[in-house]
Amino acid sequence: MTDYTWSSSSSNSWNTAGNWTPSGIPGLNDKAIFNSTSTVNCSMDVPGGTHEVGEVDIQSGYTGEVSQSFTVKIQDSGSGNGKLSIAAGSWSTSSVLHAKDIDVKTGGTLNLNGTVNAYIKSNFTVSGTVNSHNSTLQLGTASVGSTTAANFNDTLGDGTWNISGTTVNHYAGGGGNTLLNSATFGTNTATWNMTLGTNDLRTHIFSTGSSLHYLNMIASGSSTGGITLSERQQEFDMLKIGDGLT
Repeated sequence: MTDYTWSSSSSNSWNTAGNWTPSGIPGLNDKAIFNSTSTVNCSMDVPGGTHEVGEVDIQSGYTGEVSQSFTVKIQDSGSGNGKLSIAAGSWSTSSVLHAKDIDVKTGGTLNLNGTVNAYIKSNFTVSGTVNSHNSTLQLGTASVGSTTAANFNDTLGDGTWNISGTTVNHYAGGGGNTLLNSATFGTNTATWNMTLGTNDLRTHIFSTGSSLHYLNMIASGSSTGGITLSERQQEFDMLKIGDGLT
């Protein structure tokens, strides 16, 4: 796998080989790195409308924005691990984003702009900020690039979620317990659909966060383990527990 570091002095083009060190364009078997080498904004101006890259690592020291207006697949089918890591600056999409894992660290921001779809196969960790307005976020896919629902690993975090008008489809059959224990939510309505698998158990969900009046929580599935929303369940704008769940 080749590591390509963003080193542009002024151009915003991802698709220009000279904007990277070494010279080239990160692809399926490569890792794209953003750090203090260049803080110029980067636009994924990809011919053909779809681009695959093995990993993207936005490190501390990068203060710019990486934006995509075409479909991007951060793939684990090549030499990369399929992970988008955002420790600083921001990643913004107005198109379709696929990834195996996304890690929004403290200081990093993920922007889902408009009616876009983001599909995450395995893990979504948020200690930074997620801004999503009128988007759909699917947690759990059969493979990177697929839209078929599959069990999700539930590595969610307690950052800031501004997800107005957003629908989160969370296929939680992969097992796990505490998630979103102290996340902070924005003040506009979003819907969180959680589908549980057999013998799955969820505990302390949304237990100490804020502004849950604006979050619709809908749980369904075949779990015999049950779901616990801790002391905050009375604060949801809407809370619906499907037949067979407790």
